[in-house]
Amino acid sequence: MTVAPEKMVTQETMTVVAAGPPPPEDIVQKTRVEMVQLFKSAGLKMHKVASWAVKKRRRDILKLLILSAPNIDLDKPAASGYTPLGMAVFSGDKETVKILTEAGASIDCQDDFGNTPLKYAGLTHHRAIGRILRRSIFPTPSEEGETSDSSDGHP
Repeated sequence: MTVAPEKMVTQETMTVVAAGPPPPEDIVQKTRVEMVQLFKSAGLKMHKVASWAVKKRRRDILKLLILSAPNIDLDKPAASGYTPLGMAVFSGDKETVKILTEAGASIDCQDDFGNTPLKYAGLTHHRAIGRILRRSIFPTPSEEGETSDSSDGHP
């Protein structure tokens, strides 16, 4: 008779039971690191996992990747030829576009077809996404945490 892995008692689980559970922030940090290690140990490239997360609209995984693998290349095209931001723009996924632009994905990086996310926004007529992309280049003063000071004669 085999025991399911989730039912097995290990030294680590005995220690946790005896000492009490770790604080939630420790669990979250450990989970992020373990997730990235799991992807890497499976031979997956982080940019490919990011592309998969965009395609499947798994924003939770995308956010974890960005937090846990800060050197991830968000501008590298996936096997499909599209960059993660290009996929998000083309599919009209505003939330993912925000996540990627805030993480530093380039709006003018060409995919394998010579197109950029900005071009896809124009081709697909996603006006709201076009505004998000433009704001990533030209943030408004309120988005930068600044206030407008009219004492110097400028708005």
